[in-house]
Amino acid sequence: MIKLFIKEKMFFFQFLINHLYCICSPTISFFIANEGNEVREFIGSHEKEENSVKFHNTICSSNDYKVYVLRNEILCFESPQKPIKYFKPEIITVPCAKMLQSSNLIQKSLNYTQNNINIFVKNVSYTAFLLFLKAIENPDGLISQMELVDLLDILKIITTLDISKSFERDFFLKNIIKNILFGLERHSNIFDFLNKFNEFSLNEIDRFLIKDMLIFFINIICFNDKSAERFMIVSTNKGLNLKNQNHFSPYNWMKKVTQTKFYIKFIGRDIYNLYKMSPLPFFLGTWKFLLNIATFEYFYILFQNKRSIEQAIVLFQNTKLNCIRIYIIMKVNYVLIADFFTTIFSNSIQILKISANISAGNVKDIFEVCSNVQKLTIKCTIVTFEFLSLIIKVARTNSTKAYKIRCIYYEFENTDLNSLLNMPINLLFYVDLLRIDTKEVFIVKNLIPFMSQYNLSLTETDIMISYNIFLFDCFKFKELTIVITDSISFVDLDKFTISSLMNFKTLKYLTIKNIKVTTELLMYILESNILVYLNISNFITQIDFKKILEINTQNFKLRYMLLRNSISCFKKEILWYLSRFVHLVGLSLEDIEFRVTKSIIEYFFAYLHSLFKKTPKKISLKRLEIILQSNTEKEADILASLSHIYELSKLNELIYKVYRISNADFKIFSQMNALEAIIIQIYDSDGFCLRNTLSNCQLYASIYYIDLALKKIREDDIIMIKKFYKLTVLFISCEQIDYETIIKFKKNDFKSTKFVLKQPSREKRSKNINDYLDSEFIENFL
Repeated sequence: MIKLFIKEKMFFFQFLINHLYCICSPTISFFIANEGNEVREFIGSHEKEENSVKFHNTICSSNDYKVYVLRNEILCFESPQKPIKYFKPEIITVPCAKMLQSSNLIQKSLNYTQNNINIFVKNVSYTAFLLFLKAIENPDGLISQMELVDLLDILKIITTLDISKSFERDFFLKNIIKNILFGLERHSNIFDFLNKFNEFSLNEIDRFLIKDMLIFFINIICFNDKSAERFMIVSTNKGLNLKNQNHFSPYNWMKKVTQTKFYIKFIGRDIYNLYKMSPLPFFLGTWKFLLNIATFEYFYILFQNKRSIEQAIVLFQNTKLNCIRIYIIMKVNYVLIADFFTTIFSNSIQILKISANISAGNVKDIFEVCSNVQKLTIKCTIVTFEFLSLIIKVARTNSTKAYKIRCIYYEFENTDLNSLLNMPINLLFYVDLLRIDTKEVFIVKNLIPFMSQYNLSLTETDIMISYNIFLFDCFKFKELTIVITDSISFVDLDKFTISSLMNFKTLKYLTIKNIKVTTELLMYILESNILVYLNISNFITQIDFKKILEINTQNFKLRYMLLRNSISCFKKEILWYLSRFVHLVGLSLEDIEFRVTKSIIEYFFAYLHSLFKKTPKKISLKRLEIILQSNTEKEADILASLSHIYELSKLNELIYKVYRISNADFKIFSQMNALEAIIIQIYDSDGFCLRNTLSNCQLYASIYYIDLALKKIREDDIIMIKKFYKLTVLFISCEQIDYETIIKFKKNDFKSTKFVLKQPSREKRSKNINDYLDSEFIENFL
């Protein structure tokens, strides 16, 4: 009886609170204006116009328009450079529901009034708005009730109200996905509908709404393994290039990373994972519908084999991608490439980059379907004269567009040199080697005005020949490698060579090996306004830092620096030099020794200096690689040294391979809160504890890639790894592992994680361990 009495009182108390909330909470009046209730003859009557416009109040205004309510309940819509429109709107008044409280537009109105809020909603139907309100109250009650036009109107309503991302909004969108899945059976003409639908109306939908819906849909297909928002539908262009596809490639950091854009990327098994929905027409239709209404910056796809191309054609058939850039990489020759192109291209594409072995016929097909592309880049193995002459013809016809072709071999046979005289300035043709009578040779001098070379490798003999230096700039090369073959002696680049490098206008990537790093070379690197990548390995130093530091020069161009295997030891002055590269995002140090210790007097003067001068802003490094030899039996404190000039707490990627971690570096590890990927190899790991190293709890939600190489993996380490709930890839290498430890790895803890035990290998593991891994994870577990 007591429990029943308490339950009745609680029910009454809850009812009373809800009733009071409805009374006290503000109400919202929505004015629904569309073509159906537009008053077209209103301006024709001067008497009506005079009596109405004298009495009006502003109910909504922005930089783009103003809306007035007139005395006879007619809305006046004013927009710059557009005629005034009048509407007899449908009006709906409702209490402020929880999801509506996430509306930035409503919250802004609440700052001015606590009573009734007036919201103007244009170009949506009255029926769609009622469905929107009904879906807020009971999302599951709308299955199969929505028409496609209602669905698009609801998305426009959310955009108009500027409803922020929240749990309620995500729940609402997930139910919208359900409505599409179960409702598309009645919409066999979905794509005809989209072609007839006003393109401007699609632009009225917030594209990040579509992004969230794509993520929710892919998570359904992939059983909520979180691969959509981690790899497929992303907000960063990191790694989207035609170069190295390795996640830890320095090329991933060549461009500035932006977090405010919308990219679609398919690599590896992504295409296969999505293709699994192809037998289900409702799922496939929903996928294509979302792609057709989405607008994004990048579309990036990598084909590993013929099957992946065939699957992609099924997934993207009857879709037109509304994006700016398309990157296509094909690691297989296949004639259906043109079929894929004609499937996905739309007029919005401005930049197209293709890496594939294609023929002249394929090029014709590409030009037919991508006539609006402003920049075209083709990277392939072999280019024939037929191929080249076709591109020359197209480039001359479209002089305002840019074309770039890069190939390894150019088949010189049947080449008409007179045709090359017509090479337009908007076409850049990069060739590594010429094939003449089955022989592979470098570009001959009489072809220099027409062909460029992307990569250039020089030896000590080449750099001693002065006339070559002047010819090199004609090749317009971007990557220069200077390798001294005599590894015993270190060659000093003379002043003439360095001054010649300064005149090169296209050089971006510089690699030097087996040289003497001098003051002049460091000055050239610091003052260069074109280099974005620097790699110096196997070198000694002969540097006058006083001369360098006398010049107050900063470098804003270099993005990545790699220093490897220095015979000399760096002192603290190197940190002053590195601090001049203010836009550096990637730094790699391999077998580099620092000696940056200060005396007591230096610490005292540094303290006095800090009292009277503002601490300079540290450089926001995003990727750091530190590798020391395994036989260097001492603690590494490079992180502590670099922390004087770099903001290491914001690192995204860290490769850390040392003999032992010092206490100073442990402290730096504890400050890191933005790591996404980490590779750790500790040669003397007896005292290593993963919990102490990655102790910042903010890393639990950021790290998705871990590669550990230790002497022994412990139970505490496994418990720590389980805390990274966004972990996608886990590699573990250890000298020894026992059965009691390995059984702590459970499939339920790594449902969405690719787990690989690299060492010990399967052959070196005991039968009990292999049997457990096969039964718990997958047969023939690596």
